[in-house]
Formats: sequence, structure tokens, C-alpha cells
Amino acid sequence: MHSYLKAIGFSDIAEKKELDAILQDVIQNYDEKTVVEDRNHHLFTELSKLYGCDFGITVCGEYDEEDHFQMEYYFPFFRGTGISMEEEVVIEKHAGKESYAGACDDMRIGVTIIFYLQNAGEYLTQRARGHYSGGVHSVTLSGLARKGTILLPVLKREEETAEAEEKTINRGRLMAAAKNGDEEAMESLTIEDMDTYSMISQRVENEDVYSIVD
Repeated sequence: MHSYLKAIGFSDIAEKKELDAILQDVIQNYDEKTVVEDRNHHLFTELSKLYGCDFGITVCGEYDEEDHFQMEYYFPFFRGTGISMEEEVVIEKHAGKESYAGACDDMRIGVTIIFYLQNAGEYLTQRARGHYSGGVHSVTLSGLARKGTILLPVLKREEETAEAEEKTINRGRLMAAAKNGDEEAMESLTIEDMDTYSMISQRVENEDVYSIVD
């Protein structure tokens, strides 16, 4: 059973036959269907059923020669809203099945974000039509969790808020410059990361990590 089914409300599944019944419900009573021919000339099919506002289950597979659907895998999903970022996106196929992972650099925090591509059917359709190519694309991120911790915001003065925003902008500029090969920007970012690591190492001895993370 998928470990994140509980995150969308299916926490009482005890036996495989209960899960099979839910997946059959998706296959027979889907809300959305995408069928596209992949590079191996198979009819990749994506069936999605909503079980609430913007969340549900997607079943993926293909139709055989007798037009019977053969499930390959499934996953629970939650759809985000708005655009999380606009960056250059690289998409790679997973080994062993027709699913995909995406990766892009988040210039705000200076890390590479790797994510599971929920709309594989749409991606394959656009790629087959020649509409998808390398370059900058908008990305909407969403996530599921089995547990969580609520972090209350830290009350800041206006000067502190303005200073934090300025630091974020400056770091973004440095990240962009470093990405283009600017050695001074790389050195500045390295020193900044070392200072941050040193600060966290000292504070974590006497403080809870959640009081350090802003």
C-alpha cells in the first residue's frame, strides 16, 4: 500500500482487497482520463479520480490489444495552486516504469529541488506535439505528509523584515551569477554557507532547531 494514502484520508485500509476495491473505483469511475502513445508505441493511460478538493488517486497503465486496461502503478495526489517558481526544468524517466521526475534550481535558497511529476500524461502529450522543450517553465509544487509540526512565526520589526528581504534578493543575484560561472559569487556563497553552518552548530547546542529556522 502506498505510504501516503493516509494523507488523503484512506487511513483505515487493512487488507489488500480494500485497496483493490478503491483502485477499481478509480478505473471505472474516473473524473479525468489522458491517453497518449509513448515512444514505444504503447498507449500510456492516466486515470484520476478526485476524492476531495484538489486531492485524489491517479492510476497509470496501458490498454492491451483487447482494449482492457492493465494497471502498472498508482499514487495519491494533491494539486497545488499558483506558480511556485519559474526555472529551467529537467525531466527524466524513472527506470522500470512510465513515470517521471523533474528537477530545477531554486535560486531563492540555492538548492536543487527534485520532484515527482504528477501530470505525466500531460507532459507526454505536449512532448509528442513538440510543444515541450528545454528552457524556463513554470512549476507548481505540492506535497503530502504523514505527520507534521506547526511552526509559529517569529514576530519581527519592520527593519528586520526589510533586511531579510534584501538578503534574499542579494542571495538570488549571487546564485544567478554563480550559475553563470562568476567565481567571486561562488566564493561569497561558500563563505556565507560556512558562516551559516558555524552559527547553527553553535546555537543548536543550547536551542531547539525550530527556534533557529526562520
